[in-house]
Amino acid sequence: MEIVVAGAGVIGLAAARELAGRGARVTVLERGRAGRGATWAAAGILSPTDPHEWGGGLGAFNASAIALWPAWQAALAEETGLDTGFERRGELRVGPPGERFVEATREGARLAGWAYEELDADALRAAEPGLAAKGLEGVHLPNTAGVRTDALTAALLASGKQRGVRLREGATVAGIEPRAAVLASGERVRADRVVLAAGAWSGAFAFIRPLVRPVLGESLVLRAHDVCRIPVRSSAGSVVPRADGTYHVGTTVRERGFQSRPSVASVRRVLDNATRLFPRLDDAELLSARSGLRPVSADGLPIIGPTGTAVVATGHGREGIIHAPETARLLARGILDDDWSGVPDAFRAGR
Repeated sequence: MEIVVAGAGVIGLAAARELAGRGARVTVLERGRAGRGATWAAAGILSPTDPHEWGGGLGAFNASAIALWPAWQAALAEETGLDTGFERRGELRVGPPGERFVEATREGARLAGWAYEELDADALRAAEPGLAAKGLEGVHLPNTAGVRTDALTAALLASGKQRGVRLREGATVAGIEPRAAVLASGERVRADRVVLAAGAWSGAFAFIRPLVRPVLGESLVLRAHDVCRIPVRSSAGSVVPRADGTYHVGTTVRERGFQSRPSVASVRRVLDNATRLFPRLDDAELLSARSGLRPVSADGLPIIGPTGTAVVATGHGREGIIHAPETARLLARGILDDDWSGVPDAFRAGR
């Protein structure tokens, strides 16, 4: 089967790899550079963030996707010889007493059956001596994991190439026909099925329901010494240590249409939050500012499955990294086995 995947973010690349691994001939068409959209700006923390992401259908989907991650990334690393940056360090969630962010983490962990520990300011300071813990309480999630998104992209690209996936960057899909993807140049790329995984740009296609809008995420990469051992998150953002001595700091959530460049105001806001948590970051070296547009559906849930002339995989919002292995598995089973039974009804395309 000839399959075109429109979009080379983590969802598109994971789907292409899975489909090619099951014998399909796959071409990925990317309007920009592979992995340089929402994936590029993401912190890569593999746990729910907002209160609604812990419970209900979305919470169950998050849990099933997170459960796939250790084996999925291990297979990816073994296949390519590349480190995905996957680490099971746990994380701290902090905030002032009574803040909904911390309360939701506690409630969500209890609902999901995850181990957690409640910490007062003294315990937070003992866990992370560099944390400005005065006036804060927290929840420690000892078993959560994270991944370095640029390393993940490199591994997915390498695996796809080994499996015969063809990648075309700078190729914008402007239309989808029953047997082809139509590029902005007018070129038609033949396909038995087209998978629309174009992130925030998926909303440009009239058959997408519910509607998808772009939500800007901005983050910074800093170099510093001995700031924290594990990711620390607050309602205003996160500080995530990497094995190479860098720190991923962010991430904003902004409604700016398709404006995708980080602004001075956002850089200031991200730095203010990070240094409020860890004052020693004042001396950090600023390496880069990143940004990407997350695809957020009108009802806040992913959109997965066939509709119109395409198969859709978008609307993952802030959980695209988490959802990648599960979404790829569902797409491959749906397209190649004509079995969409694993897709929750609430996620069905065209709902």
